[in-house]
Amino acid sequence: MQECLQPGATVSSVAIRHGINAGLLAHVMVAKFADHLPFYRQEKIFGRAGLAIPRSTLAQWVGQTGLQLQPLVVRCARRC
Repeated sequence: MQECLQPGATVSSVAIRHGINAGLLAHVMVAKFADHLPFYRQEKIFGRAGLAIPRSTLAQWVGQTGLQLQPLVVRCARRC
């Protein structure tokens, strides 16, 4: 997972190599913003499920996902 932390690595390029899918990214985003679940708690939950995903990686995923969703946000803002 070290590659996830490399500058310039996009969600899609990392996802293809590590099997990260849209469902996992959506889960992390919803847990963070809708359920108000901090990354340290998500890290522990994933750890109990046998997935070692550090909070720094979760933060990277959320940041990159947000950047990739920006065109959608702009388009939605234009319609309002």
